[in-house]
Amino acid sequence: MINIGWIKVNYFINLIELANNENWIVGEDELHFIYNNYPHLFFAAFDGDKPIGFITAVLHEKSSWIGNFIVKPDYRNQGVGKRLFKTLMKALKLENRVIYLNANIDVIPFYAKFGFQPIVDICRFELNQKININLSSNIAQELEVISSKNYYKTVFDEDRDIYLNSILSKSSLNLSTNNGFLHSKAIGKNIVVMPWIVKNGAYFDAEKLIRGLIYFRNGKKIVMDVPSINIDAKTVITQYNFVESGKTTQMVLGNKLNIRYDNIYAMPSLGAYG
Repeated sequence: MINIGWIKVNYFINLIELANNENWIVGEDELHFIYNNYPHLFFAAFDGDKPIGFITAVLHEKSSWIGNFIVKPDYRNQGVGKRLFKTLMKALKLENRVIYLNANIDVIPFYAKFGFQPIVDICRFELNQKININLSSNIAQELEVISSKNYYKTVFDEDRDIYLNSILSKSSLNLSTNNGFLHSKAIGKNIVVMPWIVKNGAYFDAEKLIRGLIYFRNGKKIVMDVPSINIDAKTVITQYNFVESGKTTQMVLGNKLNIRYDNIYAMPSLGAYG
């Protein structure tokens, strides 16, 4: 018999294993963040005492974001995912926030049945090779500028300070200029960029930030999720041999926020695949 319930910490390993099998990137520290801050939004499906599916959500000032929605392959197309999703949606509706998620192309119709509307495609880019790159001392010093990040709230149209603090880890690398900042950290064998924000027109700042990222992370696989409408972002990363490896669609339920995707060079996705 399949039951839906709240998750326990000892099941994180099962979620990460399922995610790895799907080539998803899920960080254990982020799961702990959700568990510690939003335990009422972290559900699992169980066959007896065996976890077979998961779904999570996080809350910001005005929005909620669904992520880590996955069901074990042997249990798909049996209504398990639908039950998980409905359970979380009941909890989220009590929060009275606009709801976002990133959907794989083949499950967009599933979310559309719940009223979700597509907003923008999110393209995954990867760098899988070492690049010979020089970083002048002047640029290196500029990347140490302490950015106030005040415009982060403007870009996402809401306060996300709790999230920004939660993503920091021992492997974090923070690079800043006067007009942008880029955070990356290790998740498994990957270096994941989240977030990367640049002010309008500050293309040269974006160039400095990507050069700094590659210089300090050179030789490791670098992954980032880029809004498809940000042409500047796609231009600057492809010239450094980043290759598009997949695509999802960001969807929304409710009155969408005024998110400035033209300032977002990499999304802070939290296992955000459907």
